Amino acid sequence: RVPDSGGQIEPLTELNVERGDVSHVFPKFLPGGEKVLFTIWSPGAMKAGVADVATGETTIVHEGGQLYRYSPDGDLLDSVNDTLYAAAFDPDTLDVADRAVPVAEGLFRYSVDGFSAYEVAATGTIAFRSGSDGVQNRLVWVARQGNGESASARPSSYANLNISPDGEHLALTYPSREGPLQIGVWNLRGKTRVPITSEGDNVEANQAGHVIVFVLEEDCDNDG
Repeated sequence: RVPDSGGQIEPLTELNVERGDVSHVFPKFLPGGEKVLFTIWSPGAMKAGVADVATGETTIVHEGGQLYRYSPDGDLLDSVNDTLYAAAFDPDTLDVADRAVPVAEGLFRYSVDGFSAYEVAATGTIAFRSGSDGVQNRLVWVARQGNGESASARPSSYANLNISPDGEHLALTYPSREGPLQIGVWNLRGKTRVPITSEGDNVEANQAGHVIVFVLEEDCDNDG
């Protein structure tokens, strides 16, 4: 959070390691602007948290969804797999009804993080993308003249692309058969792929193209 007059940036929430928090994402103000609804990304079930803007105190209001939004109709929206649900929600008391009803099915889900593609407008209108992520994209090498040439043997959910300075190799991530993301290097000339590791994400190559760095998520204790 930042004061309306500007100044120092201050964290509004803190990750609760004991609870298994990995990150706090998708913040949205609730009516009145004094509370913020956000999604707590953690292994297993996601959670809906509400933070008090003045104190930073966080209240968990729901568990088991994947991406939470507030509808001005008075509902807490959350997606489970490819279905969007709505449950009555009081933004003042933070009470959520036990019974949720499905309002849309067939939502598109990103294979990288599992989040659904939907949003709710201030009028209560819900917009969402339908379909499946799955195997959809293919690596294509495009010259300055605009003509393209396929650079991959088969399509996959490629992401986090980082090309080497000599233009011959591409560091990237893609789903592995075992489930987790695989980091690999693609030879653009020979069109061959060499797997590096399945224990990371957000790959980056240095300017010389000889070193690859990536984010590795590890369990941590209370001592950090």
